[in-house]
This record gives sequence, structure tokens and C-alpha cells, in this order.
Amino acid sequence: MQKSIPIITIEHLNSCDKNILMKLDVRRLENHLKTLSSADFPHRHDFYNLIYIKQGSGTHDIDFKRFIVEPNQMFFMNDVQVHDWNLSADTVGYTLFFKKEFYEVIEKGLSLQALPFFNNSNNDAPMVVFSDEDCQRIENLFEEIIIEFKANQPHRDTLIKSLLKIILIHSIRIYQRLYKGDSTELNVSKSEVLKCSLKSILKNTNQ
Repeated sequence: MQKSIPIITIEHLNSCDKNILMKLDVRRLENHLKTLSSADFPHRHDFYNLIYIKQGSGTHDIDFKRFIVEPNQMFFMNDVQVHDWNLSADTVGYTLFFKKEFYEVIEKGLSLQALPFFNNSNNDAPMVVFSDEDCQRIENLFEEIIIEFKANQPHRDTLIKSLLKIILIHSIRIYQRLYKGDSTELNVSKSEVLKCSLKSILKNTNQ
């Protein structure tokens, strides 16, 4: 019998009481890895996930496609993808989890549906690799998010969402330089395209 793939939630990762709901979490990757075992993989999430590799090597499987892990690399996963990994013991970095409802923006080109690395882009590359200069900026932003998350001051989520948006903007700039065929304005997820097609069919049927 084929083994079912478990769904991991932010609440599960934090061993929360069933009445507690979480929309956001951020951790140092090396600390997060200590809480996991090989028995926890493969799995899928019910949240979006950024994984930044500052140092380390290995492999990362997303939807059963294997990617080589290298420093200065960011992986992006949406809330239905399956993943597994085999990372070296010296891996360090950051991982950020957020629910879809946490990230709401008015800019069409920055919506989760428009960002190609979250939505099975034509290049099928859910990652970017930063230059040394760019990675220092990204690491500083993650450090700010960790500080803000732990401080838990008023308007915390609003500030973290702003920092997350900056990370995504820097990431899409790199992504577009690497994969010029993708556009944040035009590239939408396959599910969104399917929804639009179904609406059109239903509209024509009802006419």
C-alpha cells in the first residue's frame, strides 16, 4: 500500500493547542532542522514557505523534482507542494512560513498568484541564487523579521509583511533576469487559469 503524504501545519511545527491558529512563523534553518527527523518526510504544507540557504549543500525535492542545494539560494513553495530534502550537517539559513491570508497585497504583480516561483512557472524553477551583494541584503531582512517576530510589538505582522514583500521583490528581480520568459504581471498559476476557463464555460452555457 502506498504511504500517504502527511500535511504539516504551522501549528503542528509549534506543537500548538488545537484552539490556537497561527498565520506566521520564522526560524533559523539550522534550528528548524533539529526539530525534524527523516520520518517527517516527504510531506506537504498548508502554508507558503521561503527557505534561504546561507551555507550548506545537499538536495531538495519539490513535487518530486530534485534540485541541488548551494549557498545563497532561496527556495519558494506554495501551500500544496510536496517536499523532501537531504541537507548537509553544516547547513544554516532561514525558513519563513506564512498562510495565504497573511500575505494580502493590492499590487497585482506581487500577488501570490502572480509570482512565478510559487506557481509552477514555465521554467519550473522554484528558486533563485543571489549574488554575494544581494544575499547580504536578504540575510539582513531575515534578521529584521526574526527580531520583529520575537519582540511581538504592536503592528508586528504589518511590519513583517512589508519586509517579506521586500524579499519577494528582490527575488523576482533576480528571477526575471535568470528566466526572461516569465512575467509577474502575466504569469498566473495553473489553478487560476483553470478557474478562469471554467467561469467562461459556465457563462457561455448559461447564455
